[in-house]
Amino acid sequence: MATLSLFARMIKFRLRLDRITFIGILMACSHVGMIDTTIIGFNCMKTVYGVEPKAEHVGCLVDALSRGGYLDKARSMLESMLFETNASTWRALLGGCFAHGDYELGVVVARHLIELEPPEESVYVALQKLYAITGKTEDALKVRKLMCDLDIKQSSGASMIEVEGAACEFLAGTL
Repeated sequence: MATLSLFARMIKFRLRLDRITFIGILMACSHVGMIDTTIIGFNCMKTVYGVEPKAEHVGCLVDALSRGGYLDKARSMLESMLFETNASTWRALLGGCFAHGDYELGVVVARHLIELEPPEESVYVALQKLYAITGKTEDALKVRKLMCDLDIKQSSGASMIEVEGAACEFLAGTL
């Protein structure tokens, strides 16, 4: 992997690694499923390189754990942080909940996200879907009503096809 090769060269030439460098390294490791390497990189940031982890670094680690199915570990990490976590760190966990079918935890995470940030369409839509998936139709309808009350509009789904060399786009509900 090019990122790790570059990282190894940076270490070899004793280049100064900063918080931005670690975001790139952790994100790359997370996206290719190198969970253990992501954990090692995160843990050595402060101890070896003196770089204080920030919310962005935690987000990369939570993303790696979530992608790997370690949802409880990711949640525990978020809940034990000494500094304020942000919505993007919790969104990484929410994505993992969908990917690995832990819909009950997904509901908890989505509700927490709603408390963390101003009305954000995608979180309400996710919560509504999670309630529907878990058979909580009444709660799904309440979320839908709340979206209407808060004037949160769900973006229309779109599809694009090619017809005789021309691209044609269709929006949900326009036919």
